Amino acid sequence: MESFILHNDSRKDPSQRTDADLYGVRFPYREELGMRDERLFSAVIAKPLFLIAEIKAGECKLNGPWTDPLKRNMQYVLGAIGALEPALLDVAADCLYKKYEYEDATRRIQLLAVGSRRNQEYLRERPELVQLLFADMLQFVYERFHQFRMQKRDHKQWDSTGRYLYSMIERGNAEFVASVLADAGLTAAQ
Repeated sequence: MESFILHNDSRKDPSQRTDADLYGVRFPYREELGMRDERLFSAVIAKPLFLIAEIKAGECKLNGPWTDPLKRNMQYVLGAIGALEPALLDVAADCLYKKYEYEDATRRIQLLAVGSRRNQEYLRERPELVQLLFADMLQFVYERFHQFRMQKRDHKQWDSTGRYLYSMIERGNAEFVASVLADAGLTAAQ
């Protein structure tokens, strides 16, 4: 789900607390035509993986609402996702605030920072936080479309973004990534 809004509880304050740019789930037994998952997610085998992503055009970064435990935004979004029993919300949120992931016997929940380049401060001070770059994501898309181009060529039901990305695979790997990033007004990692 894109741009999930976290609303204030009060009827007197209709403003938004923050938003989750993207959240989703990868189920453990996902399989299609032998397609391999992106390397960051292929290690999770026996339990669902819930992802909460903060997306920035530039450097990977988490907004303040996702780093301040007093705001209780993690509890809010975890409750909205419905992946945890209510009694576990505080425990999971505490782990996400401190280590950017929570895992128990039945599920894993992970916070991601997505952007054009890695945050060097985070690499030093928050090494547990996964930073995912647009260039790496596009590399994965290119490989998937290229390797399975016969299966992917019939895509009339795709939205304009998917059709555009598929049309770009003929350019070759490096040019595909650079062209898509440039068309989106983004730059590759420095």
